[in-house]
Amino acid sequence: MGKIYSIISIFMVSLLAFSAAAAQNRRPVSGRVAAGTYRNEFDNEFRIRALGRWKLRLVFKGVYGYDSPSGPTENTGEIAGTARLAGGTARFAPKEFPGCRITLKFLEGGRMEAAQAGECGFGAGVSATGSYRRIGKIPF
Repeated sequence: MGKIYSIISIFMVSLLAFSAAAAQNRRPVSGRVAAGTYRNEFDNEFRIRALGRWKLRLVFKGVYGYDSPSGPTENTGEIAGTARLAGGTARFAPKEFPGCRITLKFLEGGRMEAAQAGECGFGAGVSATGSYRRIGKIPF
């Protein structure tokens, strides 16, 4: 019983030490790191520029393509404004659409997850929600 207790104790101490070291290596994402052009599989695009003081300037352009009786067509949507960055997550709430909320979570490897809640004034079927990959570091 004493050996098992010792092994479990050593394992737990090692696990705690590893967790503490990993937490110290994680740094908050700065605006400069988040800045760039991000695109998803549907060609929706975020352009993000660092403004300083944990603020980002963002522009979203989205499309929703579909086949109509007269041929292929698409609906579009665009929105721009300032987002607040905290702990790797940016939150955007445009004044012109009070119910609209867009949350951007910046991940490793130039990836970003976007989540849209509410009506943002885009064309039918257009949404900012999705997985994006940074395709360039210079946004605009």
